Amino acid sequence: MDDLRTVSEITGDMPGEETCSLQIWYNKLLGKRKTEINIADVLRMFRQKVCLDIAGEIAVRFLEDDPFIGELWDCQLLGQIAGTELREWSKEQLYVIRAAAMTVTENADSYEWALDEERFEAEKAAALILERLREYID
Repeated sequence: MDDLRTVSEITGDMPGEETCSLQIWYNKLLGKRKTEINIADVLRMFRQKVCLDIAGEIAVRFLEDDPFIGELWDCQLLGQIAGTELREWSKEQLYVIRAAAMTVTENADSYEWALDEERFEAEKAAALILERLREYID
C-alpha cells in the first residue's frame, strides 16, 4: 500500500546535505509516510512546489475533513489551492475542492472567524476556485 512507503520511496529522491532550514525540512519530509504528513508539510510542499502529487492527495483528504483547515489561519489550504493549476488535479479531487469551496461560501456568515481579513481571503479563494472550476467540471 502506498501509504506505508515513505515519500523518498515514492519519489525516489534521497536526502541531501542539510545546509539550510529548507533542506532540513525536505529531508524530514522524505522520511515520512503519507499518514505522517501534516497540514504544515502540505502547505510548504505547495509553496516549494515539491511532491505536488502527494501534496494534492493529502490536501484533498484534509479538505474532506475540514474545508476551513489551515496552519496559521483559517482556509489557508483552500487559499493555497486557489493558486495552483487546476488542470493538474484529477476530476475526483476537483469535486472535493469544489465541495470545500462551496462549504466555505455557504457557511462564511456563521463561521467564527478570528479576523475579518481571514474571512475576506477565504471567500475570495473560494470564489476564485468556483469560477475557475467551471472550465473543468460541470
